Order: sequence, then C-alpha cells, then structure tokens
Amino acid sequence: MFKSLLIYEFEKFWSKKINIACFLVIPLIVFMALKGCIELNPGYGINSPAFGTSMNFHIISLQEMIVSAFNGITIIFFALSFNEEYQSGCLRMAFIRPISIKKLYLAKTIILIVNLFLIMLLQLLISLITAQIFLPTATKTLLFFKSGVYGAKGVIIYSFKFYLLSFINLLVLGAVTEIFSTRCKTVTGVIGGSLGFLVGSAVFFCIVIGRFKGIPESNSRYFMYASLSLIFTEFKGNAYFAAGVSNICLYSLIIMLIVFKVISFFRFTKKDYLE
Repeated sequence: MFKSLLIYEFEKFWSKKINIACFLVIPLIVFMALKGCIELNPGYGINSPAFGTSMNFHIISLQEMIVSAFNGITIIFFALSFNEEYQSGCLRMAFIRPISIKKLYLAKTIILIVNLFLIMLLQLLISLITAQIFLPTATKTLLFFKSGVYGAKGVIIYSFKFYLLSFINLLVLGAVTEIFSTRCKTVTGVIGGSLGFLVGSAVFFCIVIGRFKGIPESNSRYFMYASLSLIFTEFKGNAYFAAGVSNICLYSLIIMLIVFKVISFFRFTKKDYLE
C-alpha cells in the first residue's frame, strides 16, 4: 500500500506543469551564473576563490542560486504539495481509500526530498559540463575560507559538504513552508509567509552583525547566533562548514529541521480533511 502511495504522490508531483517548469529553468539559471562568472573573472583574478574554473564553478553556481532560485523552487514544491491539494480537494479524494494520514505525510516528504535532490543534481551536472566547455581548465583551485590550493580529491570533499548543508537548508525552508501550508488558505499566502520568513531571517542576521560588530567571524558566540539565520547559512555558513571552520551551522539546521518537521507533522495529521 505504501509503495502505491509513493507512486501516487510521484505522479501528482510530475502532473503539475509548474514543477516541471522549475526543472526546465535550471539550465537557464546555470547559464546566467556562467555568464556572470565569465564577466567577473578578470576582476577577481586567478588568485581568488571566486575566480571560476572547471574545478569550482559548480560551487560558485550553487552559491549564487541557493538564496534566490533554489529557495523559490523549494517554496513552490512544498506549497503546491501541501496547500494547493488540500484547497482543491485532492486530499479529500485520497481519503476515500483507507490511507493513513501519517503515511501520506511520509510519502509526500519522501517525494519532495527526492525531487529536491534531483534538481540539485541537475544543477551540479549542468554546472560541471558547462564549466568544462566555457571556463578555464584547471587541475587545482582555491576554495572559500580555506588556505592553499586543492586538487580533485579536496574539491570533491569540499563540494560534498557544501551541497549537503545547502540541501539541509532547503529542507528546513520546506518544513517552514509546510507549516504555513497548514495555516494559510491560499498558495499566495503560503508563498508570502515563506518569503516573509526568509526576510525575517535576513533581518535577524543583520541584528547579529550589529550586536557583534568588530568581533571576528571565528567567534563562537557569533556563529551560534548567526547559524539560526537561514540567510547566513546559505550565504556563508555552507562555505564555513565545507571549509571545516565550524560545524555549528550543521547542528543548528538539524535542530531547526526536526522542530519544524514535528510541528508540520502534527498540524498536518490533526487536520480534518473530510470536514
């Protein structure tokens, strides 16, 4: 029964044209990042980690996409899955069959996680291919917040950690969107609430910067507070984690993910979908 439920959720996800459009727009966004990288390379110089090459463009590309494109795509995925289906009556139709609400929530979560993974994988593959074609070829590169130059092994380890934390960031935002989906009556309200959360996260980060003005970023208290902001973890935290500077962002994101998912789970399972 659960396998059938997964297939049902998978088919529903891919039946939405806007979800398909999100995948189709990834190549365009990568090429826009590539264009910007080519234009900015002369200004950075080869001794900067921001200088795009065949070795590091996938990192630069994700860094540029995570705050804007991927956040937007995540909000769309989760809002359509949790809010629009309830308002349109799709979930009511599902309960005509003997389906557990808890299993339905789990199935939705798994499908969304898989598709978020696939869209990040698509971004990675396109970035690697385009970098090989259009950017300078390199065998070693500089990396953000790390000293020295690194070859393929070092870049792979750094990239894995960078993408991992970015992925968890998106899952946290997705959990927040789920909560808004159980409270707001329209998709517009859910999207607005989720964007408001990101804006609030940015404001909180600015407050932290003001509070710790003049204190180096290696300060543990600064990291502890800043890591509670998704904007910080997306803008700098993923690179700090990948560089091995601090693991606090990973711990903070895991805690936030658990808290928001628990709230979302209880709100989703306590709703009366047949009223």
